[in-house]
Amino acid sequence: MKEDIEHPRLVNVAPLLGQPPQKPPIDVAECAYLLIHVARMDLQARVASSVLRRERERADLNINHAQVRIRLNELLQHISQEDKKLRDAHYDEFQRENQQEEEYVDSYFTLFYNSTPH
Repeated sequence: MKEDIEHPRLVNVAPLLGQPPQKPPIDVAECAYLLIHVARMDLQARVASSVLRRERERADLNINHAQVRIRLNELLQHISQEDKKLRDAHYDEFQRENQQEEEYVDSYFTLFYNSTPH
C-alpha cells in the first residue's frame, strides 16, 4: 500500500491474473503500452489472416476460371471439328450431285446428238 502511494503509476497485475503478487509492480504506462502492443499485433494478425484468406479465395477463383476457360476451349475445338466434318460431308455430297447432273446432261446431249441425222 505504501508503494502504491509512493509510486501511483505502478500497478500489480498478478492478482488480476490469479497469481501471487509480483515484485516489483509493473508501471501502468508500460502495462498499457504492452496491452496496446499486443492488441495491435492481434489486429495485424487478424488482418493478415483475412488478407491471406481472400488471396487464397481469389487464387481458387482464378484456378476455377482457368479450368473453365480450358474446358470451353476444348468444347469450341470439338464443335469446330464437328462443323468442319459436316461442311466437308455437305461439300462431298454437293460434288457428287454436281457430277451426277453433269453425267446426266452429257448422256442426254450425247443421246440427242446421236439420234439426230447429220
